[in-house]
Amino acid sequence: MTAQGTWELAVSRPDGEVNATLSLTVAGTVVTGTSSRSDGLTTAIVDGSLDGEALTYDIEIQDPAPARLHFELTLSGDTLAGVFTSAQAGAGKVTGKRI
Repeated sequence: MTAQGTWELAVSRPDGEVNATLSLTVAGTVVTGTSSRSDGLTTAIVDGSLDGEALTYDIEIQDPAPARLHFELTLSGDTLAGVFTSAQAGAGKVTGKRI
């Protein structure tokens, strides 16, 4: 199973839940793509990688405040689950499903 494709994510942040659409392209172990929040903000995937079922990537946001979020997710069939961490935005849980 590959992480390539489109995913719906629910990101539980300290200030509430955010929904996002993750569009991923995988070439070997390198992951690229975009993350689009439900409010329309789209950011590029930075430093994305896939090692077996372990997917990691960062995004840099400017709203509501500048922050770099690091995601560590586990791929299991058509689902993703894991956490994000950020020095600026705290940490939270992430769940997702392939669409």
